[in-house]
Amino acid sequence: MKKDYVSVWLISFTIILILLCLSLSFYYRDDFRLSTLSVKKFRGQIQCSVYANATEKSCMSLSLSIPCSSKEQYNDLNNKLPRLRHELLLSLSRPEVNEIMRKGKLEEAKKHLIQTINQVAKEPVEDLYFDSFSLF
Repeated sequence: MKKDYVSVWLISFTIILILLCLSLSFYYRDDFRLSTLSVKKFRGQIQCSVYANATEKSCMSLSLSIPCSSKEQYNDLNNKLPRLRHELLLSLSRPEVNEIMRKGKLEEAKKHLIQTINQVAKEPVEDLYFDSFSLF
C-alpha cells in the first residue's frame, strides 16, 4: 500500500515536470530559433550604461535607451555597442559636455549624445531616453 502512494507521487511529479518543461519551451519558443541572426527577439531599443569621471572628486553614472526604427538599425547598434560606449565615454569626458551634465541640462546633453551616437551608427538615431543619471 505504501509503495503504491510513492509510485503515484513519483509518476505525478514526473508528469508535472514534463508539462512545466513543455510550457516553458512553448512560451520561449522564439528565443530558441537559432536560424536568425540574433538569439534575442527584436525589442526595439538598445540599452547602454556609461560610468565616467565628472571631475577629480566626482563620478557620473548614465544609463540610456536608444529606440531603433528597424531591426537593421538595432543589429547595427548592437554590433557596435563597445565602440558606442567608448565614444559616449569620450564625449562625456569633454569639459563642455561634463559641465552641461553637472548643471542638469539634459535636453542639451541629449542633443550632444545623439550627435555622438550618429557618428557611429549607419542609420541616424532620432531620440534617446535617460533611464538613470547620477552624480556622486
